[in-house]
Amino acid sequence: MNNTMTMKIGSSLLLVLLCVIPMVAPQASGAERMRIIVDTDIENEMDDQFALAYTLFNSDVFEVEGVTTNSKHQWEVEPFEREAKRIVHLCASTAPVHVGAYMTYDRIKGDIHKSTFDGHAAVNFIIERAHAKDPGGRPLYVMTLGKTTNLALALLKDPTIAPKIKAVTLMTRFPASLEPSANWTVSESNHLDDRYAAAALLENAKLELHIVPWPSHVPGGVNTINPSIQEIYDIMPGLGPNVDPIVYINKRGHNRGTLTCFGDFAVAIFEALEHNLITNYGANPATVRSRKRDLLDVAAPMVLKNPSYAVSTVIGAPRWDGTPDWTGSKNEEPGKWILNPDNPRKVTVWNRLYHKHDLVMADFWNTFRNPVIESPTIPTTSRPATP
Repeated sequence: MNNTMTMKIGSSLLLVLLCVIPMVAPQASGAERMRIIVDTDIENEMDDQFALAYTLFNSDVFEVEGVTTNSKHQWEVEPFEREAKRIVHLCASTAPVHVGAYMTYDRIKGDIHKSTFDGHAAVNFIIERAHAKDPGGRPLYVMTLGKTTNLALALLKDPTIAPKIKAVTLMTRFPASLEPSANWTVSESNHLDDRYAAAALLENAKLELHIVPWPSHVPGGVNTINPSIQEIYDIMPGLGPNVDPIVYINKRGHNRGTLTCFGDFAVAIFEALEHNLITNYGANPATVRSRKRDLLDVAAPMVLKNPSYAVSTVIGAPRWDGTPDWTGSKNEEPGKWILNPDNPRKVTVWNRLYHKHDLVMADFWNTFRNPVIESPTIPTTSRPATP
């Protein structure tokens, strides 16, 4: 941490940050940007689209070196690649997109030394960027917003990259208190989609690992980035740089029209959400627009940008003891986390964003109203925001 940052923060916040200095690049004047790869199952839910856009629109904080995709629940990979490229385009970015794993870590690991294997493009890209020489000696952040397969495979294929990477994962349902008396018997889909990859990261003592708990209904989770449908309709139209138009056909085959900015895309996907709530869940059309939608995945880049918004706790890496052949709900699995406070392998958990809800939402809206983007290779024109 540089001297300018040290003088600016209060003593209580300093105590929080000192234990995680390696994670967070100082955001004082003249601070270096964080080199980052965004690894995402972006076709799954709207959280990922907003998280990627938030990261790209904070280019004064993040230097996005690329986007890697992974397939949710072993769906086909093409829709994830297509959606990632769509968001990159709508954010006027030139970040490359690389296709990642379809299957899980345990099924792929035996093939990683072949010239091609499931997820090889994403895995090789992570390895390449980890070894890339940076004039300032900056580490590479790999932020995973879905299953952690690509990163785990990269670390298996080339273990020497571990000290060069800082991993930030949005997964697990750790309780807010992190106390042994709390409920440690649940997990969540990002973890369970590939528990073998998650275990590999938790066990890798050379990898600096930061975990942002998920999902919203767990006390202390990240359920504070939650705009209402009406707020999206009122604020988002026209926000973002104006780019070459695209015709947006969503994953259900519905034509949502021609889009030229991320703000209009946000409106389109919230319109689909409203329609789904009314049609499939019986929501009252007169009140549905007041409903809030948790954009959980935005928590990961927001914590990286604003570490003071969350509470960080260093714990001994736990281990998940589950049912290996569980075929039930994709979001649940019988089992429990085995706590190991004396484990020399430490991980940092970031939670309780709800304590700073007003600051979190102010940062969220400011990012989309006033995006900071890198100069694209083709000219774009600014588009006025809707008041």
